[in-house]
Amino acid sequence: MKQLDSLAAYFGFEEPVHRSLDDVRMNLKVVKHCGAVLFLESMFPKILPQTSWISPDEVSIPSMYAIRASFYDGNPKIRVMHHDIDLKLHCSRLNVQSEISKFDDASSRLTFMVDASSLLCEILNECDVHAEQRYKHCGGNSEWFPIVRKNQVRLRLKGRGGTQIERHQNGSFTNQRVEYNNFDFAELERLISSGNFVDAYFSLDTFDYMKKAGIGLVTDKLIIHQVLPNVLF
Repeated sequence: MKQLDSLAAYFGFEEPVHRSLDDVRMNLKVVKHCGAVLFLESMFPKILPQTSWISPDEVSIPSMYAIRASFYDGNPKIRVMHHDIDLKLHCSRLNVQSEISKFDDASSRLTFMVDASSLLCEILNECDVHAEQRYKHCGGNSEWFPIVRKNQVRLRLKGRGGTQIERHQNGSFTNQRVEYNNFDFAELERLISSGNFVDAYFSLDTFDYMKKAGIGLVTDKLIIHQVLPNVLF
């Protein structure tokens, strides 16, 4: 009931009286208003920008922890939390260290490596500790692979729904949504190449495949800052 009262107060509704019919009516009003907010956020992202991604310097490491989300093919899925919501990070000017490549598994995932700052490494290493402990506690028995390797991390393009990609060159932006089943690989190789920089918005998704487990960094959005001129999008 505290959650209902909090939402009602947020939208400026009258004081709940905690009777069954009144509670039902209040629930309907809250759901309608929440739905309207979510609809507006999806239709007008620039007017109501997403605020779920935070930069590394906004992360409170003591406020991080991991919980079991579900089981997939008998293996536990783990969520990394920060202040009771899923941890999603926004990092600027990450230096691309490798061209995009196809991950050698049945999903044909597209990945590339970037340099990680010391703060980002610290945060992701802590994510590894929490996620692996929870994974083992929930019965996972695959070998755990760390996110950070030699101060670099692997970013993965989003499969279902696609990763939104923007190119920033000469002060202008170009937008394109890359779908996992609808892309020009040669075009992506030119776009995501060593020496360019990216602003990355990514979430943490645990995987468990062929006895290998760990955390994948799945990009919802990339802004590519191209260094080389005359690169076609």
